[in-house]
This record gives sequence, C-alpha cells and structure tokens, in this order.
Amino acid sequence: MKIIKKSKILAKLEGIAKNSDQFKFRGQNILTRKLRSKKGYIFSYEALIVIMLFLIIFFIITSNLFNSFLNVQNEVQDTQEVQKVNLLAAKIYNDYEFPSDNYEVDYHNFLTSLTRHYYDDEKIKGSYDPNCDDTYNYEYEYQFTNILVSDVNSLVINNSKHQGVFSRKVYNFNGKKLVPISLSKLTGYKYYFTMNQGQIFYYKNNDEGALGNVTIRADVPTNAIFEINGVLTNRTLSTTDSRSEFEKFLDYNNGNYLEIKLLSVYNNPETNNIYFTVTNDYNLVNYGLKMESKNVTLSIGA
Repeated sequence: MKIIKKSKILAKLEGIAKNSDQFKFRGQNILTRKLRSKKGYIFSYEALIVIMLFLIIFFIITSNLFNSFLNVQNEVQDTQEVQKVNLLAAKIYNDYEFPSDNYEVDYHNFLTSLTRHYYDDEKIKGSYDPNCDDTYNYEYEYQFTNILVSDVNSLVINNSKHQGVFSRKVYNFNGKKLVPISLSKLTGYKYYFTMNQGQIFYYKNNDEGALGNVTIRADVPTNAIFEINGVLTNRTLSTTDSRSEFEKFLDYNNGNYLEIKLLSVYNNPETNNIYFTVTNDYNLVNYGLKMESKNVTLSIGA
C-alpha cells in the first residue's frame, strides 16, 4: 500500500518537473524571439530602429552643442580681432600724419617750422601724408587709397608705397584727413598760387621781416570769406587783381607766416578759382603748401 502511494507521488513529481522544463523551454523561446529574428540576427528590426533613433538624436544634440560652442568661440575671436584692428588703424593713421621725414632738407625745415608755428607740434593732427616713407612693420597687411596730388612743383613722391597682400578678411576704415596737394619753392620777387573753396594755403619766404603785397582775383566776380591767421575777413573779388591787405594780419614777432583758409565762394564755388600773387621788393626764396580735406581709406587685411 505504501509502495503504491510512493509511486503515485513520484509520478506527480515527474509530471511537475516535465511541466516546469516545458515552461522554461517555452519561456526561452519567447525571450529568444524578442532578441533574435527568424533569419538568425542577434537583434530584431524593432531593436535596430530604436538604436538608430537613439544614435540620430544623440548626434543631433552633440552637433548642435558643438556648433554652438564653435559659434561662441568664433564670435569671441572676431570681437578680439575687430578690437585689435581698430587699435592698429588708429596707430597707422597716426604714423602717417603730415609731415613725414621723406622730404628734402629745405622743404622739411619749412614744414616743421610751419607745424610748430600753427599746431605746436611736429605733426598736423588729423592729417595724412601720401609721401610718408614706407618703413613701418605691423602685424597685419595694410594699404591706403591712392591720393591724387596735383599742381605739384618739386613735391617728392615716394614710389615704393606699401601694397597689402590680403588673403583673409579685409577691414576698411574711412576718415577725413588734411592732405597736402601742393608743395612748392620758387626763387623770385613774385610768387603765384591758386585756391578753391575749402582749401588751406601756407606761405613763407626766407626773409623773416618782410612780406610783399598780396593781390587776388577770381574767374568771375564774386564775394569770398577768408580766415587769415585766425581772423575772418570778407572780400569782393573781380576778374582783375586787387589789393587783399592780408599782410596786415601778420605777426612779425613770430615770423612772416601766412595761413589762408578759403571758407566760401558765393558764385560757382566748385569751378571759381581764386588767384593770388605775392609781390616782394626783391628776389626771395618763396615756399608754399596747399592742403585739402580728403576722404582717406585705409584697408587692413587680417
């Protein structure tokens, strides 16, 4: 009797074991189907799609972060470069102020004494000398626009002007600068020069105590306003020479310098020339400098 019961119990246990083995086998098949396709690939298509989506999202996020970082870095570098180029432009403009040392000795002496007299300095602030000697070395390449110098008598022009070799970005700076357009020396008892509206003329001879009569005329009858050595004066001009009496504005204690600023011409100011004649009592060495405000462009390649 006991033997029969034991056999029944063993049979039940064997059945339970078989069922558990079948469950394990079926469960293993279920899990395997989730991880293995019918063709034997390790991952299913669904798993690959999930992984690809994850990689795409990760790539997009990292790319955006990297691009943002690069943009910030580029903006910082651009800002630093702009600040550096601005400082360099100010230095170059300052180095090219008039007059430079690239003039013959007698001209240079005339120019330096002139600037000391009127500007209390060796240079004219806010000016540009197209004849400046090209001896400057800067971190970046640079060049100026070609300033046309006309009506020149013995103006020494530097033919070896610096020309920039630009391989990257170019920064352009524009500024109104006082530029010499005529420099002359003439030995004789008469000296002639011409002016247009907006120009400045400086005259001096080698006799510190003398200045002859200054006569003026115009292409057509007109009125003109002058500033003579800092004093405003108005003149009515015709086509024939008339006394200007500009010599009365001289301060002989400080030398016979004559600064003439032609502020305005009423009739045809663009084409109406004003003609001057300085007549001395005897032959003198006469010096003249004519200047005009021009737009000077400086290009710097960074």
